[in-house]
Amino acid sequence: MTRSLAATPLGRRLTAGFLPAARLLSGAGFLPAARLLPAARLLPAARLLPAAGFLPARRPGATSLGRRLAAVVMVAPVLLLGACGTAKEPAAVSSPPAVTNVAEITAGSTFNDRDVMFLQMLADHQQQGLQMAEIATTRATRPDVVDLAKAVQLTETDELTMMTNWLTEWQKPTTVDKRVSVHADHGGLPSTTDAEINALKTAKKADFETVFLNLFLAHQHNAVEMAQLELDKGSNAQTKQFAERVKESRADQVQQMLKLLNS
Repeated sequence: MTRSLAATPLGRRLTAGFLPAARLLSGAGFLPAARLLPAARLLPAARLLPAAGFLPARRPGATSLGRRLAAVVMVAPVLLLGACGTAKEPAAVSSPPAVTNVAEITAGSTFNDRDVMFLQMLADHQQQGLQMAEIATTRATRPDVVDLAKAVQLTETDELTMMTNWLTEWQKPTTVDKRVSVHADHGGLPSTTDAEINALKTAKKADFETVFLNLFLAHQHNAVEMAQLELDKGSNAQTKQFAERVKESRADQVQQMLKLLNS
């Protein structure tokens, strides 16, 4: 049975606390990730949103990040009492089983080439993002930057598993075709280079957070652009729903990173 993405922990994780964000960066197409944004040109950021995954995680279970790791809530049987007060046999509430992991979320059998390409592109994109987030968790010194990186790791690991499952379900490759000709009609394949990611490992400690935030900001803006392509031309309902959530959540991350760069 097809599960609704919105009814799952992953779906709630993408929407809880997020507000629709306006387009933040001017210009059509994808941003080159190598270009660092000069401080004088940074856009004024909106108020730091109390978005799920972006509050300081102090105690597991006491924060949005901790609650995300909570165990499945079990539904208890309800005892039905007779009109005369005589207890009858316990009867379990009839309800669909809880979706506890992304492996249970299915996309359905109707899809087009744009749905496939979006998932392949975003999966490749998030593998790079997870590399950058991993570096940030060990090199960043500001708690809010570390919290951001850890939240990205948690959410995007789940998303990557889900996208891989959907592509496998459709019997499509889980890797993206990187030939230039394949991506000519949508402005090319946005990608952060290996050299840029490796530069994070060697950046001076004092400069690391500025370098990381500028690079990751451009990287996440590219995810917004990819999601819009899916919303424009995709056909699978679950994939388009996922794309909308990616668009909103990454736009909010861009706002948060602008805030961090200006603070």
